[in-house]
Amino acid sequence: SCSAFRSVALAGLTVEYEGQKNYSMADQRIRAAIAMGPQGREDLFFGIDEHSWDNIDIPVMTMTGTNDKGSRGQDYTWRLDPFKYMPDENKYSVVIDNAGHNSFYDNDPLISRGKPQRDPRHFGWIQTASLAFLDAYIKDIDFARQWLKSSAPTSFTGGEMVIEWK
Repeated sequence: SCSAFRSVALAGLTVEYEGQKNYSMADQRIRAAIAMGPQGREDLFFGIDEHSWDNIDIPVMTMTGTNDKGSRGQDYTWRLDPFKYMPDENKYSVVIDNAGHNSFYDNDPLISRGKPQRDPRHFGWIQTASLAFLDAYIKDIDFARQWLKSSAPTSFTGGEMVIEWK
């Protein structure tokens, strides 16, 4: 989630920082971003609201799971805010059924107490979706872009991973 914040911040997220509203850390060298377990609106630390994503014009993929709760107990739909509020065009949202916050890295959880166990299939699906996105927008491979917008991701996971796009 910290890396998700960095990814979206470098893509153009605006926040409140040291009393300055609409502070941006956008880096024009960034061509595409993936945010795994991103923060939603009303973030306690940075004053994120529905307009914080207005300036993100590069391709972005957000990822979450239905067990990926926010730090204040928000359900996973809170993590869909970046996709919901980013401008249309080349934006993707990946939701994996029963994936939790610890599903997005291939190590034992840092804090496993009380966290759902990881399903080893999830990490493979995350890799597949991420690589397809990077192939589509960094390598400019049209087939990868078509795959992301097809029913294939949902089919090959038995409906457990859904990719939406706009």
